[in-house]
Amino acid sequence: MLSEERRHRLLDLIQQKGSVTIGDAERRLGVSRMTVHRDLEHLCDHGLVRKVHGGAVAVAAAGSLYDPRAASFKERLIAHAEEKRAIARHVVRHLEGARTLVLDASSTAFYVAEALPSPEDIFLVAGGLPLFTELQRRHPRMRVALHGGEPLRTGSLVGPLAIASLAEVRVDWAVVSCLGVMEDEAAIYDAHPEEVQVKRAYLEHARRRLLAVDSSKFGVSGAYRFTSFDAFDAIVSEEGVRKGRRRRR
Repeated sequence: MLSEERRHRLLDLIQQKGSVTIGDAERRLGVSRMTVHRDLEHLCDHGLVRKVHGGAVAVAAAGSLYDPRAASFKERLIAHAEEKRAIARHVVRHLEGARTLVLDASSTAFYVAEALPSPEDIFLVAGGLPLFTELQRRHPRMRVALHGGEPLRTGSLVGPLAIASLAEVRVDWAVVSCLGVMEDEAAIYDAHPEEVQVKRAYLEHARRRLLAVDSSKFGVSGAYRFTSFDAFDAIVSEEGVRKGRRRRR
């Protein structure tokens, strides 16, 4: 295969999936790791992809810090909806006895909130405007707070005001989702650097931490590394608990 043809195939693969790992590119193209690295460097030099640890991601639109796979809340709410409902059923079993929660602005977290058996007994801090609005509309008896910050197109509230408004918060559980999970790296990725900062603050102010993510995101990298597997007490997909541990406090 000519190098130009191979690079076209590699670029098509990245644009279709949003990202690719070095190992996946090796298998699909039938070439060595060094060849993949050289091809990614070539594509990166021409502004066609962004290299990340372990692979590459498709570039975002000009002037945007977003990973191009980040979508609006409404779009995410209908994507993999059945999987997210299954995740929510598994998650609420882990949250049994919790009275205070912080949920990020993900659609997966919304399904978790909707599945809570007794929402009126819980105080919930929402990480985004769409989530807050929907919870107010569907569960008027639930006690819901919205932390500060500036909204992104995903609905997340971010920035210094978001971080500052969380300073006095202490919750039983933080429930977050992400853009991608790389099990071989034990790494979690997300779409925007400021979303990463806010989600790290959620974890810092929670006694326990849970990652809720559908299986389509496993093996997917991203532009910004959020945290590692070890940051979570449990990682839950629609198949159930994929990873869990007890944390001493």
